[in-house]
Amino acid sequence: MLTRLIEAQTRATPEAPAVRFEGAELSYRALDEAAERLAARLRAAGAGPGSFVGLLLDRSLSLPVALLAVLKTGAAYVPLDPEHPRARVLSLVTGAGIGPLVADDRWEAPLRAAGATVVRPDGTDGTDDTDGTDSTGAAGAVRHAEPGDPAYMIFTSGSTGKPKGVVVSHRAIANRLLWMQEEYGLEPEERVVQKTPYTFDVSVWELFWPLLTGATIVLARPGGHREPAYLAELVRSESVTTAHFVPSMLSVFLDDPQAVAAAAGLTRVVCSGEALPLDVQNRFFRLLPTVELHNLYGPTEAAVDVTHWHCRPDGADTVPIGRPIANMRTHVLDSRLAEVPLGVTGELFLEGVGLAEGYHGRPDLTAERFIEHTAPDGTVRRLYRTGDLARHRTDGAIEYAGRTDHQVKIRGLRVEPGEIETVLAEHPAVHACAVLARGERLVAYVVVPDGAADTEQLARHAAERLPQYMVPGAWVRLDVLPLTANGKLDRAALPDPDPADARGGRLPAPPRDEIESRLVGIWEELLAAGPAGIHDDFFSSGGHSILALRLIGRINREFGERLGVQAVMEHPTVARQAELLRSRHRGAATDPVVRIQPDGDRDPLFLVHPIGGHVFCYRALAGALGRDRPVYGLTAPGLTPAAPATGEAAGEAAEGATGEAAEGAASVEELAAAHVAALRRTRPAGPYHLAGWSFGGLLAYEMAAQLRAAGEEVATLTLLDTAYPEPERAPYDEHALLEWFHQDLARSAGTDPEEGARAALRAVLSAQETAAGRIAALAEQVARAGIAPGVDAAELARYYAVFRTGLLAAARYRPPVSHFPVHFHQSATGAAERAADRWAARVPDGFTLYEAPTDHYGMVRLPYVADLAAAVRAALDAADAG
Repeated sequence: MLTRLIEAQTRATPEAPAVRFEGAELSYRALDEAAERLAARLRAAGAGPGSFVGLLLDRSLSLPVALLAVLKTGAAYVPLDPEHPRARVLSLVTGAGIGPLVADDRWEAPLRAAGATVVRPDGTDGTDDTDGTDSTGAAGAVRHAEPGDPAYMIFTSGSTGKPKGVVVSHRAIANRLLWMQEEYGLEPEERVVQKTPYTFDVSVWELFWPLLTGATIVLARPGGHREPAYLAELVRSESVTTAHFVPSMLSVFLDDPQAVAAAAGLTRVVCSGEALPLDVQNRFFRLLPTVELHNLYGPTEAAVDVTHWHCRPDGADTVPIGRPIANMRTHVLDSRLAEVPLGVTGELFLEGVGLAEGYHGRPDLTAERFIEHTAPDGTVRRLYRTGDLARHRTDGAIEYAGRTDHQVKIRGLRVEPGEIETVLAEHPAVHACAVLARGERLVAYVVVPDGAADTEQLARHAAERLPQYMVPGAWVRLDVLPLTANGKLDRAALPDPDPADARGGRLPAPPRDEIESRLVGIWEELLAAGPAGIHDDFFSSGGHSILALRLIGRINREFGERLGVQAVMEHPTVARQAELLRSRHRGAATDPVVRIQPDGDRDPLFLVHPIGGHVFCYRALAGALGRDRPVYGLTAPGLTPAAPATGEAAGEAAEGATGEAAEGAASVEELAAAHVAALRRTRPAGPYHLAGWSFGGLLAYEMAAQLRAAGEEVATLTLLDTAYPEPERAPYDEHALLEWFHQDLARSAGTDPEEGARAALRAVLSAQETAAGRIAALAEQVARAGIAPGVDAAELARYYAVFRTGLLAAARYRPPVSHFPVHFHQSATGAAERAADRWAARVPDGFTLYEAPTDHYGMVRLPYVADLAAAVRAALDAADAG
């Protein structure tokens, strides 16, 4: 049904642009031809009306081709998230009766191992006899989908522990799309940005509405939906007229003046996915008075949306979800399924052609949620009970009033806590558990015997089985779960985890003098997590590496000090930082050796800083290695300012970071020699254990060579995903160096590398004539993107100087042939670049390779860091025993 509508548009405008992605374009004719080739392969693999075809694809030009190809076969498409844990994806594939799958290279092998039939997006299946032709026989064998056949199945969170597959028919989604065109009148010259992940139903109209009308889909790059600056540039550069936002993301978008300026060319903005706050609506109209704003509502169990409201600055005190779309009806009913009067709150039920067929393979759940209801007049209606509370206004519009159950939305993503609870309960150490949403954070309450499992183990267990947005962000251990008088979980009695949980249930200890009071003020401003106690741990309270660097900068400016990273790593509480300030022990401030884990009587492990210069990245690894071996970190020279930089000093710092003075930057040999000297001040003689991640591995390798040349014993040397130096790959252009620096900051902060607004950043940097201007512009960019909010230009200039020195030093380095064994841990990223092969050629005396099933940054993060720690610990123990 959908394909006939799209094919009619293709015949009308064959050469018009149908899809655009990062400068590339498909016309309607090219899209149709590519989809037909892929459909032929899918038919040969068994796809047809009534069957389901899985998709495991990133957003690219292949995505609309694959979607249209599946619909051409008459089958329904099933979008699966390629970023979800493998166990979850394979469970959905095998448990839902999905037939062939269209998948890219990274998923082909595990899918085939699970017995699935895989067709590549280009229409091949990886076999030698693939020719891309239609092997279905006579043309008459092809049957198109009928209006009642399934068009797609989207999985949504399930309260019983398993995701639910919601099946939607062609009739239902066609009704929704045709209503949208009648209501909004999309013109052929318009462009619609497609940015919603295709595992969410909003993507359906983003992808198919333009194709029904002769308009153009503009695909955002993977991950781009989270980046306001990138989206703003995409809207501006591609002349987008229609965009969808979850209200929480719209609020963030409106906070960015540049994003608002770029959005001024929009015709309409559509909101759905969560309640639209009145203040967001009001800000929208103040900032974008000429752009239409529409608030839509609908569960996955209906075809995307079932009610609509054209927002206006009319002075109302709420934003309603509106009235039903075409061929849909709404009912607000009481517990006896009787209609409630105007203004009275009841449960919202839906009726009409837009309802889903039900839950795939779950007739019991379908019967529970899709009910047959006999009205007082004897009419039998099929209704879907939403679980949403609502009420009718006097004008007939509907207002949303909350939920009847525990289902929640986290940044617009639907989450059933019961699914998370089921996964946690599978861990053998968990005796009981509950999950609640506290604001935008999921909190897990667990009953676990002492010593049976810590929260890091439980988080890793959840991360291996759930999407990242469903992994709890806070954990509270309880002796028992609170119960009501009738023995049910008393969710209202579950305690708020912050900040008492991080303190083991104690109240925050108040400051005892002016120094501690000033420090508490800085902490509370940076962490924004409620009252801080003087004995709270900075990292347990939500701090991370970028915040720690900001904390150091704030302390140095506030107190006129020049503390280094050890001020946080070795003194992670207000009380200990205050004592450090009182002692005014300046010698410790310049010591590059950080005692990450000072306990233990075994030979220490020295971890050398990566390209960013600090050693915060090793905190999880040090913790996982245990308490019997000291772990020290070596930080980069220049990471901490010699004196507070303000005013003109900040500009001078920026000029020094990128100007002529940096051309004589230190070499790897010189940096390693400085580290060797610092190491020997801490430990005058070996044996030495050295390790380094990324650029830190390069320094550790050279340090080992220099120590051996001096007659010292290097017991172990471990390189963690260290790239082999390739001078031809190093960017010597200053703009390219700054872009690389920005990318590393983003990845270190946990942001998808593809999300950075590179085009916008290049434009901003190119507009600056001085080094100081470029640094200031970059500081503004990273702050706006949430990568390093609050960091000033002087701080960023200092970090960039360290980064630049390391990058240029690495490009000039020629690793000598080693005369000692090397343990090399290689990520999937490093494997693609064949880093281990290059290093193995320089290590004739023993090269041990460990393959890490993660990317470069995941190497030192949960959940993989526990496996890394086990391997490193085994190598250290073996060296000690030998």
